Amino acid sequence: MNSTISSNRVSAQDITDRCLIQLRRQLGTSIQVTLEEREFKVKGRCYDGKLRIGAIETIIEVKGQLNGLRGILNYSKLHPAGELPLLFLLPHLELSARLELEESDINYVDTAGNCNVDLPGIKLIVNVRDEDPVVPPYSGKAFQRKGIILLYHFLAFPTLTSASYRTIKEQTDVSTGAISGIMEDLRGQGFLAEKDGKPVLTNVRSLIERWAYAYLEVLRPSLHRGFMRSRNGELIANAQLMGINDRLFLGGKYAVMMLGDYLSSQQTMIYTALRISELSERYALRPVGKDRKEEDVELLLPFWNTEIRTDTGYKTSFTADILTYADLLLEHDSRVLEAAQRFLDHEIRNRFNNAGLQW
Repeated sequence: MNSTISSNRVSAQDITDRCLIQLRRQLGTSIQVTLEEREFKVKGRCYDGKLRIGAIETIIEVKGQLNGLRGILNYSKLHPAGELPLLFLLPHLELSARLELEESDINYVDTAGNCNVDLPGIKLIVNVRDEDPVVPPYSGKAFQRKGIILLYHFLAFPTLTSASYRTIKEQTDVSTGAISGIMEDLRGQGFLAEKDGKPVLTNVRSLIERWAYAYLEVLRPSLHRGFMRSRNGELIANAQLMGINDRLFLGGKYAVMMLGDYLSSQQTMIYTALRISELSERYALRPVGKDRKEEDVELLLPFWNTEIRTDTGYKTSFTADILTYADLLLEHDSRVLEAAQRFLDHEIRNRFNNAGLQW
């Protein structure tokens, strides 16, 4: 399986077995279901396996840890057209989630036997099996609000994991009691290990992906302050001139263009605690309501300690690379999602590799 976490790998295997048992029950004995390969690779992309359903081959992807469905929807958009069809194997889903996957034409089977399978010669929809209560997928303290905030600081400043709890508290404003529980949870999930007697992040790629979707689902909605529009078209120039002193950080598509040159876009979002009146006076921004335009700027509240800086990985006038990556995952455009993937696999990966951490 793609998961590099031993405890989660067992869970993924269980999900695979249970989903395939359910699929065989639904199809009956006339159509054979065979798991032909695990860790199936095609054109440089690694999937969780290859499944044969009757005469049809399909790629499978197992998602045991869910923070909403955005990760599944984004993954399906990045699946190249013309390759084998993609089938997700999932834990027992709530009815609303199943309906959303069905409406989005996503092939899936869950462990309770609910499914939407639309393949050549095979059409199977089951959406009634809720005799057992749906148990929310395990996320742990590390992927709740305080954990997301603490993890952001660890991912932006990896050496912070080896600092004292007192120092971590001072830097992140997360209590020492919460820090202890979150770090223990990270160890349990395989994201924190000991190296030379000090805790260090490990399985970083999986951790960043989990953090990004948890951030979008759990924390980001509470940070949204509305949308703004530039009155003179000079927002970016002014932000790069004065923004760092005002603790104003540019993110989104413009940030990834400047940080990694993966897109060509002036569209941005701003993280800042400045009041609306200050943004209007200094940056010629005004709030907009229902008459929103594509070029309007989303305004968000920073959730991290903006006083601490890093000297590597990203420029100080932009959001941290991991936050830039997470915000790109909000997009519905496959071009933007592909840019986010390349940004993760190059700029972000290089930063962690240079820090000597296991990707």
